[in-house]
Amino acid sequence: VADRRADDLQRHAEKWNAAFPGRVVALPGDIRNGDLQASLVSACLERFGTVDFLVNNAANQATLPIAEVTPEHWHDVQSVNVEAALY
Repeated sequence: VADRRADDLQRHAEKWNAAFPGRVVALPGDIRNGDLQASLVSACLERFGTVDFLVNNAANQATLPIAEVTPEHWHDVQSVNVEAALY
């Protein structure tokens, strides 16, 4: 589990640990960060020996009229919704 907001990370980690005791790795950070992605994989491999599956539940959206969406908004949305899952 990764989250940019510490309070959300704590809440989600507690929820998943209650359902799957000892089977949750939680790290703070932005999933767009390649170092965080690598750290998550490394932590899972170290703890469990393998990664059986990954769930990308991160999402972002630009809540603006389409005429107001800038290239920066578009890139921000794509970096979370598409690129983070690929890299």
